[in-house]
Amino acid sequence: MNLSATQSQPSRNKDDSTFSKKKKKIFDASEQISSILVIIGRKHTDRWP
Repeated sequence: MNLSATQSQPSRNKDDSTFSKKKKKIFDASEQISSILVIIGRKHTDRWP
């Protein structure tokens, strides 16, 4: 029982690392989009005071 748990651990860690990388990419993309929206919002408010 203990042996099987230690065997399944490495593959699980590998999946977690790839998942976290994907999550980070998604987070970076959403951060870029939000910053672009802020820039657009500022331009819009400058145009219409």
